[in-house]
Amino acid sequence: MNKDTQLIYEAYQINEQDTGLDTIWQDGDVKITIKDVLNMTDEPIEIDPNELNHLLIKTKRDPARVQAADLRFPLVVTSKGGQYTKILDGQHRLVKALQNKVGVKVRVLNLDNAPEEFQQMFS
Repeated sequence: MNKDTQLIYEAYQINEQDTGLDTIWQDGDVKITIKDVLNMTDEPIEIDPNELNHLLIKTKRDPARVQAADLRFPLVVTSKGGQYTKILDGQHRLVKALQNKVGVKVRVLNLDNAPEEFQQMFS
């Protein structure tokens, strides 16, 4: 496990009551955990948060949660055909980065070469 993956695991363990390592996506018999996703992602890269703005879920967010979001931890996003397609984890961190006009780290799950169950779940 590399340093960034370890930091993400630690962040989930610290914030387990919010999302935590128990985060799962399930469709019928197919179940994918956040650990499964993290093991399939690329190394973190830093990008302009405006590249992901269109992927934000349109909802009212608790300002305290946005303020508390820790930008040291990468967002987890999907991509397909070289385009970002979904934010799997990090909506509050993205909002904070946009508000503060700072770059954001992301780990990308490339659906072009992910296992079929990942492609079906996250496409």
